[in-house]
Amino acid sequence: MKTIHKILIALAGLFVLIAAVIGIGLAKNMGQAAKTAASEQRATSKAQTTLAQLQNGFSSAKTDTDKINALKLLELSAGALPTKTSQDKKLAATYQSTINKDKSSILADYDKILSENTLTNLHSITDKSKLNAATTALTALDNRITKETGTVTTSDQLKTYQSKISTLLASYRTQVASLAMDLTQIEKGNFTSLVGTWKNPAGETLNITSSTITTQAFPAIKMQGTTAATLTGLKLSIPSLNTQNGTPQTVPGVRGTSLTAGAPYYQQTLKISPPNPAHYGTNYLALYSSIPDAFVAIEFLPAGKLPFNSPETPANNTSSEDRIAITSGQNANFPITTAFTRINS
Repeated sequence: MKTIHKILIALAGLFVLIAAVIGIGLAKNMGQAAKTAASEQRATSKAQTTLAQLQNGFSSAKTDTDKINALKLLELSAGALPTKTSQDKKLAATYQSTINKDKSSILADYDKILSENTLTNLHSITDKSKLNAATTALTALDNRITKETGTVTTSDQLKTYQSKISTLLASYRTQVASLAMDLTQIEKGNFTSLVGTWKNPAGETLNITSSTITTQAFPAIKMQGTTAATLTGLKLSIPSLNTQNGTPQTVPGVRGTSLTAGAPYYQQTLKISPPNPAHYGTNYLALYSSIPDAFVAIEFLPAGKLPFNSPETPANNTSSEDRIAITSGQNANFPITTAFTRINS
């Protein structure tokens, strides 16, 4: 019995020693696990902070380029994340969700610009500036989407956008071409290509329908300043210089005592083209009327055309807009600085 008792005591001591060794091992493992968990938590917290900072950078971006750069940083950071643990995968999913949200935001911006510049009832739009503005905006959008493909859009999405944009641009160019100043029709008294309100730098206006041009800015002829006038087809009427039956008044005096005495103050039926095209230019059309010792003219200069043949002539500049001028005197010219441009249709 004593021997068995001694053996039991020895075994008990051994068990205590084994338990102690196991306990120390478990403690070490638990300590290491705690350190690992703490390290992972710090890494996760840092990644979350980085995500918040990057997202703030995207949200506060003031330009398209800044947004794209912020999105690229997000994608770069997401690509560097570990994916070993469930916590890693959860964080990676959060990053990807944010990236998708930001891409959707940019796509929504594309769609907004596309919608704002999709003009309907094109045949009724006669304002070239509106068509040109939409053309400029869509061209810029096309360039932007192309540049951002791979970061925001896929190649298939790019093709879809480009198809929509190219169709719209083609229709706008066709409509703009149909609105070009048509000198052939204007010289026949058809002003369809000019319909709308035109304004010069002084604030004076021309109101044009398909068959009439009316203004308060016509040269007064008998005195300084301007007066009302209406051009119907090729027939000019200046009420302040008309008789009661609507024909032009005549210059006082006895015919033959001066070059102008007894002559009408103006000719109602307008003549076509500049009186001296060889010297002053052939790019514009003038409808003019003889007045005492001179002439008065309404002149039409299409967009992109020079007003004079001589390049050295001052203010001999082209414009992206059609221009109309009213002038009087003994020499034909196109007064650029007082020309009218269309402000609406």
